[in-house]
Amino acid sequence: MFDHRLRALALLVALLPACSETVSMSDRPADDLLARSDLQLIVDLQTLRDATALSPFLNDPDPAVRSRAAFALASVQAPAALPALLRLLSDDVRSVRAEAAFAVGQLGDSTAAPVLLQLLENEGDPVVLSRCLEALGKCGGHDALHRLSEVAWTPGLLPDLALAVARFGMRGIFSDETRAFLFESLTADDPELRRSAAYFFGRMGDTGIWQAEAAEVRRALDLLGADDPAALYLVQGLGRLGAEEDADRLLAALTRAADWRVRSNAAAALGSFTDSERIRRTLLTTCDDPSRHVGISAARSLAGAVDVMSAAEIESLADRVEAGHDPWQVAAEWLRQLVAADRSDVVERWLENQPEENETARARAENALNPPTRRPPRRTGGEEEIPDEAGPPPAPPLDWTYLAGLGPRPRFELETEKGTITLELLTEEAPLTVQTFARLAEGGYYDGIAFHRVVANFVVQGGDTGERDPASAPPDPLRSEFTRLPFRRGVIGVASSGKDTEGSQYFITHSMQPHLDGRYTAFGYVIEGMDVTDTLYEGDRVVAARIVPGRSRQ
Repeated sequence: MFDHRLRALALLVALLPACSETVSMSDRPADDLLARSDLQLIVDLQTLRDATALSPFLNDPDPAVRSRAAFALASVQAPAALPALLRLLSDDVRSVRAEAAFAVGQLGDSTAAPVLLQLLENEGDPVVLSRCLEALGKCGGHDALHRLSEVAWTPGLLPDLALAVARFGMRGIFSDETRAFLFESLTADDPELRRSAAYFFGRMGDTGIWQAEAAEVRRALDLLGADDPAALYLVQGLGRLGAEEDADRLLAALTRAADWRVRSNAAAALGSFTDSERIRRTLLTTCDDPSRHVGISAARSLAGAVDVMSAAEIESLADRVEAGHDPWQVAAEWLRQLVAADRSDVVERWLENQPEENETARARAENALNPPTRRPPRRTGGEEEIPDEAGPPPAPPLDWTYLAGLGPRPRFELETEKGTITLELLTEEAPLTVQTFARLAEGGYYDGIAFHRVVANFVVQGGDTGERDPASAPPDPLRSEFTRLPFRRGVIGVASSGKDTEGSQYFITHSMQPHLDGRYTAFGYVIEGMDVTDTLYEGDRVVAARIVPGRSRQ
């Protein structure tokens, strides 16, 4: 049973220090793609989305070829490939089994669950087991979820199990036993397990699944404190729950947490409690938080409370905007509300005071004064999605000579107005993406481009080269290249509006976002300058983007 395993885990890890969230490298081994024309052919077929031509490679005597073909099919996502991929789950080579499990999960076919469960019973490799758990979370049904509770898990796999259970839950599949496992995991000694379990409560839109046991979530937050890795998600869940008894608990997180991400989540969560004048006063004070992310979240929560504000409170907001007391990103949250409250004059004067070069701020004010007709949403890093109904257009060709010059791990340096962010890119996992972004950087197309979308504790997004120069955007949408790099803190992904619609825009994650795994192209991670990333806000710009040829994986 889950509870016995957690007690065993406590004995094993009680002496380990707590750790902060770090970027997790991909667990996919290098395969010398840039020097092997046979593997390059497989990637070429992947970009063509030719599942029929890829399938024979699954039977190749070379395990590197079988692995690469299975990995390619994880992006192609052809249902007809499922039987062959399932056979590879019993391959003699563990790297092949891991790729097959990843690809099977990408198909989301529930008929694969029995074979995945059988693999769990016989597999001894932790990487393969992790991929298998991920796959079951994406495709398993109620029977598979029940079977997971019967497996004797090693402590190191419990965080993966918690994320798998969360994936089940987000598909509407849960049980009393697995829910109890998540509750108990919230106070486990392993911080990674606590974080993974808490993610479910922060991400789950339907709080009815756990509302009856909400006391367990409250107990965990009270016990762990606001700076625990789990707190990021627990405050989100309690805010969504909206119970009056949690208002003081969330206020404590807002005022005591050292981590700006927890404070930002708490400020957003308190938006459910703005009927209280005391909460509104605290949120107004929080607009001056040292982290502008927190101030923006507080301002946004206040903006949603205008209907319950007194005339004096609305006038106070108008006075702050008029005085230029706040950073423009904070004040901009109130512009529409001031227009609705017949204070367009304040917004007009605020617009006049914004410098011409601050195009983003001026656009916010102009949109408040003259709301635009609805436009199709920009490509995003995980919020607004548009299905790709017409099918993908022709894919850009891969230039293997150029990619060999970049090397397997080139560096992508973003010199911003706040400092430099250095990212390491994964050419072997996402060659088309790396090729495209490298050429855009070398051509200077990212220089001077603003970060147009920043969502606190989610992503900072930029690279909209077409906004300034439509001719600079990739002529055809890119192919999605789904990799085994999980979206942890500091991972760079490609924004899209559905599969195979990627372009020049990228995003960098503030914290782990497992719901993006396997749905957006992850192609590198921050190795220096995450502190700079944390200080980027909407409208900040890239001064210069550079590509430095890379090295082999050590």
